Amino acid sequence: MGLGEILEMNERLVVLNDIHIPFHDTETLKSVYFGMKDAKPDKIILAGDICDFYSISRFDKDPTRRLNLQDEVERVQTVLRDMKKKFPKVEFTFIPGNHEERLQKYVLRNAPELFWLDETKLENLLGLKELGMEFVPRRWLEYRGVIFSHLDRANKYGGYTAKNLGLDIGKPVVHTHTHKVGHVAMRDVDFYDNGCLCELDADYLSGPSPWRQAFMIVDYIDNQPHFTQIPITDHKFVFNGKLYTPNGKEPLRPKKKQK
Repeated sequence: MGLGEILEMNERLVVLNDIHIPFHDTETLKSVYFGMKDAKPDKIILAGDICDFYSISRFDKDPTRRLNLQDEVERVQTVLRDMKKKFPKVEFTFIPGNHEERLQKYVLRNAPELFWLDETKLENLLGLKELGMEFVPRRWLEYRGVIFSHLDRANKYGGYTAKNLGLDIGKPVVHTHTHKVGHVAMRDVDFYDNGCLCELDADYLSGPSPWRQAFMIVDYIDNQPHFTQIPITDHKFVFNGKLYTPNGKEPLRPKKKQK
């Protein structure tokens, strides 16, 4: 039995996170979509900070980035509809992050009487039910023995936030939120910080960006998770012997023979 047949009998997940719409990297997302078409996932996990909600942040605003809430919601809806159109048969699960929490925090600070209205709930505002996307009402999900986390934990070095969470929980972890890429393995248990898919030159950073773009593939084979983290550089990445770019894919060039 070949690898392709084994994968067809099991399950493949793709994890996308920290897109921060409308500050997402559109060129990188084009490359990721090409890769996902070939990866053929059964489930896509949107693991937090898909929205940015900059307009309702409590932090000082850069006037050049100012958008109103309606603009932000419409842009998020456009990206989500595009994902669903590209992958109509794939199950989607939406895990909120700290940026999605800005919505309810804003309501509680400024209009607590509206907190109980269904219209102010994130899943209703984004139309997730109409898109056929499952909404998780907390910032983490345990799925088939793996914790997918967007909790408020961050370490200076990539991989160590996931490791510390994993040691606390006692399970393998794919952690988002930090925008950093890293992997720590302890025996046969893996801990990953899974990067981001937003622009890397945020104006509020005080120095060079420590962030890295990436996404994750998780294959469950005989109920065991197997992780493939795919770092992205300059909108490009390599997967299954091909180079993926915003314009599509191409085979890797063979090495030149040395004379």
